[in-house]
Amino acid sequence: AKAERILKYMQLGQWQISDAYVELNTYTNTDIILYEICIQAVPVLEGGADVRRGQHGNINQASEDPAPDNYYLTRAEFQFAPNGELFGLDFRSPMDTTVVSRTNAVYSVADLLKLAEETLKNADINGFGWDVDEMEYEEAKCDVTISDIQTGMARVRVESTEDTYQYVPALSLIGTCTYTLDGYPVESGNGNPQNILPINAIDGSIIDNPGAPEA
Repeated sequence: AKAERILKYMQLGQWQISDAYVELNTYTNTDIILYEICIQAVPVLEGGADVRRGQHGNINQASEDPAPDNYYLTRAEFQFAPNGELFGLDFRSPMDTTVVSRTNAVYSVADLLKLAEETLKNADINGFGWDVDEMEYEEAKCDVTISDIQTGMARVRVESTEDTYQYVPALSLIGTCTYTLDGYPVESGNGNPQNILPINAIDGSIIDNPGAPEA
């Protein structure tokens, strides 16, 4: 509730809490704060929340992608002490938005799920967080388990531009990936559910997402 009040007070549009968890505090040596309560929020546009995706890494690093994102995904991350005191706030990429068009020309959920199924069937085993080929394991396989399906909005870069983005309707498959390497199971992302596959609901393309397989 406190995070929601702060977001409302900042008057930066509509937001929705996307995740909340407790973790051991690793940022201070004090004996007073042993654990921190972490709250993450995403923007809401046209009634749809930004689908959960992994934050981009160092956007200044060289990329093989001919059109890599050069702007962090918009996020708000709060850190609270057990007594409710706010001691950390990371606000990434605040933005101004303008509605440029509204369209009903989107894929149905059934069609998007078919696209997702085909993409996962044909995905490279290296596309889920581990470069198995480089590790040179004799035997390797990857099992993908989908636990949730989310619909909402996702940010994509406008073609032929350097720093122009738009939000589009999207469908995301949330789940986990388990690699079996020479007989030993290893969970990608520490076994935490992640956005395996975000799909643009307008054109059916796979949206850039750290950890998502290529089309």
